[in-house]
Amino acid sequence: MSYTIKQHRINRVVTILPYALFAWLLISMYSCSSSSGEDEADQNKKEPKEEYSVFTPSEKPDWAIDWTWFTSAPEWEEPGPNEYECSMQMHIQLYGELAQFSSDDDQMAIFMNGICRCVSYRNVIENEDKVVFLLSIQGDSDETDGKMVLNYYCAKLKQLFVINYLPPFEPNNLWGEAYMLPLRIGKGSTKYPYDTELNVVLPDNPDYEKTKNDVVYIFVGEECRGTLISSDLYLGFKGVVYSREKGEDAEVRYYSAEKKGYYTMKQTFKLNDTLQQVNFKY
Repeated sequence: MSYTIKQHRINRVVTILPYALFAWLLISMYSCSSSSGEDEADQNKKEPKEEYSVFTPSEKPDWAIDWTWFTSAPEWEEPGPNEYECSMQMHIQLYGELAQFSSDDDQMAIFMNGICRCVSYRNVIENEDKVVFLLSIQGDSDETDGKMVLNYYCAKLKQLFVINYLPPFEPNNLWGEAYMLPLRIGKGSTKYPYDTELNVVLPDNPDYEKTKNDVVYIFVGEECRGTLISSDLYLGFKGVVYSREKGEDAEVRYYSAEKKGYYTMKQTFKLNDTLQQVNFKY
C-alpha cells in the first residue's frame, strides 16, 4: 500500500513537471520582452531624433543684400581732344536694381593700359525707361586689341564696380549694337568681389506644401548675401550669392509661406566662388 501511494505521488510530479516548466519559460520570455521594451524606451529617451535646423515663426522677411559702401567719388580726368589718333564708341545700359540706384552724380570711365581714356555721365531715355552711358574711348591705331577695363561709380551706393570682361579696343568702329552691353548689380562689385551660383534643394516629402512664395536666404554672419527663388520647387532654389573673400562660412535660411516661418539650417557651408549645390535638412 505504501509503495502504491509513493508511486502515485511520483506519477503526479512527473505529470505536473512539464506544465511548470512551460509556465517558467513564459514568465522568463515576458520578463525579457518587458525589459527589452523598457531598455528601448530608455534608449529613445536618451537619443532623440536629430534635428538639422531650427524653426522660427515669422512673417515673410524683407532681408536683402545691402549694396551700400563707403567709396568716395573718383576724380577721373578724360584725355584731351587731340591726345589720341582715333576712338571707339560703346553704349552701356544699366539694368534692374543698378538702374534704380542710378543718379546724375554717377560716373563711368574706361581705362586702357592703366590710363583713363574716357569719362561719361548717365543719360536717361524716359520714353523707353532706360539708363545708358555713351562712351567715346580714345586710343591709337597701334593699340588695336588693347585690353579695356570699365569703372562705374554709383553715387547712391558709394560703390565702385570694376568690369574686366570687355571687348578689345577697335579703332573707329561702333562696337555691336547700341545698348548691347548690359551692366547688372553685383558684377564687378568692390564690396563683394566674389560670387557663387548656388542651388539649394529641399527634401522631397516634407510635412507641408511647398509654394512659389517660399524663399531661401543666404547669410554670412548677420549679413544677407543672396536671395534665392524657385521656378520649379523640385529642382531647388537658385540664385547668386556674394562674398568678400573665398571660403566664407554661409548659413541657409528657408522661409515657408505655409508654415509661416523660416528654418535655419544648423550646418554651415563654404562659399567657393563656383557653382555649388546645398541639400537642405530639417
